[in-house]
Amino acid sequence: MIGQPKEGETILVSAAAGSVGSAVSQIAKAMGCRAVGISGGAVKCRLVTEEFNFDACLDYKSGDLGGQIKDAAPNGIDVYFDNVGGEMLDMVLALMNAKGRIPVCGVLSQYNAEDEYYGVTNTRLIFDKQLRLQGFLNSEFRDQWDRDRAELENLVASGKLKYRETVAQGLKSAPQAFIGML
Repeated sequence: MIGQPKEGETILVSAAAGSVGSAVSQIAKAMGCRAVGISGGAVKCRLVTEEFNFDACLDYKSGDLGGQIKDAAPNGIDVYFDNVGGEMLDMVLALMNAKGRIPVCGVLSQYNAEDEYYGVTNTRLIFDKQLRLQGFLNSEFRDQWDRDRAELENLVASGKLKYRETVAQGLKSAPQAFIGML
């Protein structure tokens, strides 16, 4: 497991209402971690806390995300599961605990960028805090898929992992269904 969450640690997850973010946090909760999510809007934050059982969800659209994180995680962040990248990653680096881990699963903030990408400016903090930041691809772990699928099925059966499905009828509705998942 890239982030190596340990019981009692705090994990922060961006894009927490999405399929990846919600699963990551629920798995971390099953391991005894405190899960804090970041999502956009009150509706998504309610989903994250009420349905997916996060300890807290922060609405990045409501302003002062850094202050919200400090309030929700007063002892700092041990693992930041990054689905967004960009300015959010830059800001979270300052709030990470020493020897924190940052699995980078996606860069939602930059998927539509034409030419320019946001460059992280707090790279000194990676050195100073001895952070481990690692990008990864799902295909890297192909040899573990069967074992992981069995573990996920057990979590679903026990009620520790909940999920939502998006069902769209017809190919014409696919683009709107995809946008609705973001």
